[in-house]
Amino acid sequence: MDVYPCEGHENQYSDCINDDVCAYCGNGRQDNCELCDGDLYEPRPCAWELDQGFTGGMITRCNETCDGYDTSDCTTD
Repeated sequence: MDVYPCEGHENQYSDCINDDVCAYCGNGRQDNCELCDGDLYEPRPCAWELDQGFTGGMITRCNETCDGYDTSDCTTD
C-alpha cells in the first residue's frame, strides 16, 4: 500500500499520513501526535489502564481532543 503525506492531498488520498500537529483529531485515524482517535479497536478495562482509582467499566473511545481516553463509562464502586 502506498502512503502519501496528507498536506494538500486530503481529498485525493484516503490512506495519507498526517505529520501536522493534531490537525485532524476526529478523523478516525490515529495521527502522529495523537494517543488515539475515535473508537478503540480493543476496549480496555478502566482499572487496568488508568491510575485514577477506577474499579470498573471499559474504555471504548478516545476523548474529544485525541490526547487521552474518554472515561465516562469508568466507575469507582
